[in-house]
Amino acid sequence: MNKTGREATMKTFQVEVTVPANRQLMIELPEDVAVGNYQVVVVMNPTPVEPQVGHRRCLSKC
Repeated sequence: MNKTGREATMKTFQVEVTVPANRQLMIELPEDVAVGNYQVVVVMNPTPVEPQVGHRRCLSKC
């Protein structure tokens, strides 16, 4: 346990977001996350753009 009496475990959450023009994100955490101080790390990994309906993506020699 840590200083706050919570079990010291790290949780990982993966969500897909769209970054708006103001570049601010609001993330709602699950209810099992205890209130308190945390170190939060944000990793930005671009998601691939899916082809539009009716368009084909070439997976071999075209």
